[in-house]
Amino acid sequence: MNEQDIIAALRRHHRPPQWVFFDELRVGTGFSGRYADREVEQRVDAWAISCWDSGRYRRIAYEVKVSRADFKRELADPSKRQATLRISNEMYLVCPARLIQKGEAPEELGLVWVTERHATHLVKRAPYRDTPFPGWPFVASLARRAWLASNGGGKNILEAARGKQAP
Repeated sequence: MNEQDIIAALRRHHRPPQWVFFDELRVGTGFSGRYADREVEQRVDAWAISCWDSGRYRRIAYEVKVSRADFKRELADPSKRQATLRISNEMYLVCPARLIQKGEAPEELGLVWVTERHATHLVKRAPYRDTPFPGWPFVASLARRAWLASNGGGKNILEAARGKQAP
């Protein structure tokens, strides 16, 4: 099972209209200027937001792990996940079933397994955290992704930006 298989399983779990799902979402936009720092270029493997008031506008982040070595790197540098924790109410490690055991997940993270049939299985619930407004760089990243999705996935982006019709 690869990362794309896991992302596809998560996407099926977070269906519209209640959920909006993003994969490979940047925490911010730009490479220089006021918000230039390591976090701007950081990416979240997958991120979903509940768009319904009844869902409390819950924001869930996912860090995909497909190997033990990748998981061990995650454990070795917990600072890498700090920006992701700030933009989510819950954060989960997601992996092929049984790659990571419940007791191995750090206390601030939940754990989801994806089975051979590509179904998601909640192993450990992440603690819910109230989080402040994530900031304008993150909102700009969401807006850019929404614009790209509504304009052919970014194909012919320069023509679209100039107001020309893409073929």
